[in-house]
Amino acid sequence: MGAGWEWYEPLPLPPFAHPEDIVDVVRQLLTGDRHITPRTREWEHAGALTVLLEQIKALERSQRELGYP
Repeated sequence: MGAGWEWYEPLPLPPFAHPEDIVDVVRQLLTGDRHITPRTREWEHAGALTVLLEQIKALERSQRELGYP
């Protein structure tokens, strides 16, 4: 790989993690700490983001069916 990484793993955060948890994980990574405790707290607006994501997918399907790029 170009960056010299031998392996990688996803961050231990849910897809719509609470912003404070993201900041905490990034701080740990920047200090070189690789033993990060998984976070499970979701952002209070995660439900709305999930609804918006589903709406985007539905619109994309409609566009494909109508022949739009």
